Amino acid sequence: YNTGHLFGFFSVFNADAIKSVTLHKGNMPAQYGGRLSSVLDFHMKDGNYKKYQATGGIGLISSRLTLEGPIVKDKGSFIVSGRRTYIDIISKPFVESNGVKGVPYFFYDLNIKANYKIGLKDQLFFSSYIGRDQVKLGLLDGRLQSNIFWGNKTGTLKWNHRFSSKLNMNVSAIYNDYNFVSKATFDNFDTQVDSRITDRTLKVAYDYYPGIRHKIQFGFLYTFHTFTPRRAAGSASGVTFNGTSNPEKYAQDAAIYLSDQYTISEKLDVAVGIRLNTFRQVGPYSFITNSPRDTTTFSKGQPIVTFLNPEPRVGIRYKLNSTSSLKAAYNLNNQYIHQVSLSGNALPFDIWVASSKLIKPQRASQYSIGYFRNLFENSFEFSIEAYYKNLTNQIEYRQDYVPRVSGEIENEFVFGRGKSYGLEFFLNKKAGKFQGWIGYTLAKATRKFEKINGGKEFSAKYDRRHDINIIGTYVLNEKWTIGGTFVFASGQPITIPERRYLVEGVIYNQYGLRNSYRMQDYHRLDLSATYSKKRPNRRLESSWTFAVYNVYNRKNPYIYFIDADGNPISGELVVKAKKMFLFPILPSITWNFKF
Repeated sequence: YNTGHLFGFFSVFNADAIKSVTLHKGNMPAQYGGRLSSVLDFHMKDGNYKKYQATGGIGLISSRLTLEGPIVKDKGSFIVSGRRTYIDIISKPFVESNGVKGVPYFFYDLNIKANYKIGLKDQLFFSSYIGRDQVKLGLLDGRLQSNIFWGNKTGTLKWNHRFSSKLNMNVSAIYNDYNFVSKATFDNFDTQVDSRITDRTLKVAYDYYPGIRHKIQFGFLYTFHTFTPRRAAGSASGVTFNGTSNPEKYAQDAAIYLSDQYTISEKLDVAVGIRLNTFRQVGPYSFITNSPRDTTTFSKGQPIVTFLNPEPRVGIRYKLNSTSSLKAAYNLNNQYIHQVSLSGNALPFDIWVASSKLIKPQRASQYSIGYFRNLFENSFEFSIEAYYKNLTNQIEYRQDYVPRVSGEIENEFVFGRGKSYGLEFFLNKKAGKFQGWIGYTLAKATRKFEKINGGKEFSAKYDRRHDINIIGTYVLNEKWTIGGTFVFASGQPITIPERRYLVEGVIYNQYGLRNSYRMQDYHRLDLSATYSKKRPNRRLESSWTFAVYNVYNRKNPYIYFIDADGNPISGELVVKAKKMFLFPILPSITWNFKF
């Protein structure tokens, strides 16, 4: 439920532990579901079956270490990979300016995997991930102090069995826990909000290969969800507000799927699939209709509401010649667990809520078509893709919602439609001394709600007109390699107050239209140089990486807030919009090693 560190700028997985990564954009395979977007499929390394190895790096900003080796030689292996940043300590002297603290921040994570072969046809796997982010925000005068931390914990036990060379089975038992906590103090008001999701999943998947050009996948899965959308407490001027604002909610999520990938000819490949999803909210739960007197109580495991939806999908690839092809795809997906965002900031204050009697599943129909071509004897890859996505049952907070510590959160939502469309360009140079890629996306994402903005269309929170990524490396000689990364993204839409009124000594905010303002554009340049010297017949391999993050010290804002100073009654009140930014220019040195 949290896919990245540093608000999404770093993957939750350590690259030292990754074996392969596959991105499914236009055609999501049938074994994946429950979301409306694409799939990024990571596979961890199994570990070395023959000898012990260690890789890692010790740097000024972060350090990492990966250990792997045999449990029993040629039969079992393990890999443990961990990271920890101390950028919160390094950045502190650089970030204090204009009375606003920067973002003292750190994260850590740990990946573990072990496997053991039982005979020729069976293999057991265990994998786990533990990660946490923590960030402290604040004003230098001490009036605002905030401590926010969030993270995932997962564990998977998998059994792989080969029936034959054509049929393979994987049975997985999965535990997943996500937790988010925010503690804040502003003047004399203290708050604490936390949100949590716990999943327990059983999954059975089959791979069947009738022939060299034919692959069939089928299976089923079942997940039991426990949701705590929001628990809140607060205190002001000696008055304390405690209690669980929203009791735990429970749901059963099940699906069966079938997909068929077939190479019809040397030019034509077709992939079709169908997924049947059912999602059921179950008790214990008390549903309040109009007042506390109109309450319906459901016992443990008793069905409250059930959703059943088929999800067809199809993908076609046609080879024009030996170097180019066309791809087209259609997907219909449903999402039963919803991420609801406050549009006034970009921090991870989002909560996750389940489909229920009041909340219908989100649905998306996505169409995509693309042209792919290899150039200059396959040393370059080029692609251009267009996509269009139609969305229904989109969820947002109501027009005048203000976070509070009491009340059923589901009563604060409104529902509408949305659409998202764009063009994606990609050029990748994968041969020669200079390698790298350029990606550019021109996109638009909008929402339309009858009860927001008077029914007028507005920009979605994740609407970014332009998104550019440029990455390159150049091998100067046998010892030196230089690299660079440049990223640009249009400013994110936000909603902020436009006016303030003083009524009987109380200040009231009047907000502008939903997402009618945008944060500043985000852009950043990072540079690095790596020195390595090969030493034959030595067990230890090492290199030095010298890097500068945010070379031209761009102060990219990550949150805006309105601050007031003075006395409104005497007319001396001064209201200012302020921003907090992420990291400034940060140099770093890392010693990388492998033995």
